[in-house]
Amino acid sequence: MKGLVGKFLGIQCALCAFCVYFVNAWIRSKWCESMKQECFFSYEGIKYDPGQLVFSASLPGVRCNVCGFSWTGLRVLPIHCPTIIKKEIEAVRVTYSCCPIEKFSHYKRRWERILSASGINVELQAGDSLLPVTWTRPEKPTDPIAWPLGGPVVCKVVSDCLVKLDLSCTHLFPLPIQLDPDSVFLNSGEYSLVIVEANTWNSWYKQRGYTQCVACGRFSLPDDESKRANIECSVQRSRCVLSKDDIPDGADIFLSHIYRSGLVVSERVHNEIFPAIEGFVKVRKIVIV
Repeated sequence: MKGLVGKFLGIQCALCAFCVYFVNAWIRSKWCESMKQECFFSYEGIKYDPGQLVFSASLPGVRCNVCGFSWTGLRVLPIHCPTIIKKEIEAVRVTYSCCPIEKFSHYKRRWERILSASGINVELQAGDSLLPVTWTRPEKPTDPIAWPLGGPVVCKVVSDCLVKLDLSCTHLFPLPIQLDPDSVFLNSGEYSLVIVEANTWNSWYKQRGYTQCVACGRFSLPDDESKRANIECSVQRSRCVLSKDDIPDGADIFLSHIYRSGLVVSERVHNEIFPAIEGFVKVRKIVIV
């Protein structure tokens, strides 16, 4: 009888030990999951690209007599430029490289109405570039990713990966490639321009207290405050961190005011496309804080 009681107690002890081990393991796993930090990656080009993206139309810069600045932006919009807008932009640019604010505001409202009639609601800015676009180069590209001004440009393997991920706010435009000086056009399906709409610039301007000109829309800060804000960005960039408040909602690829010379991509995008572009981009892991 004593032997049976001893065996029973031994079994109970073993079960208790197992339960304690299992519960502790489960708690540790849940704690690790809760402590796991989300991460993104910054991508930057490592090679100068001799090519140039030639857009169908680019809005002129603006000369504002309210804030006193002349400026132009660098946005690329995933919008095909209607012929009437293209002709008017060309006529304006013949007269003005930097358009007076009164004339710019007049044309801006007119072009926005034309686009709206086609179901495209957008607020245009000085310097906006519209599709279609041609990639002019001295020779045929061979790298899987390139960074001309207005890029990046990716090969079909990478663009297929991005299509499979079904990303929001990211658009791919097949690029005709024109080889100079012979004007030979290559297959437009080999490379695509990546147009990223999501960005952190406007939210950062508002967080930092930038003032926006009521006439031209330009954001500005006094010089000393602007320098301080840029130093803060440099510190974050050197530490490879990014505030969770600086991530656009639902964006897997976005343009960042901190990592300004490239793109920021999520972990799932990185895992999908990095094997195809390894060695052709500068990559840094970013911790979200």
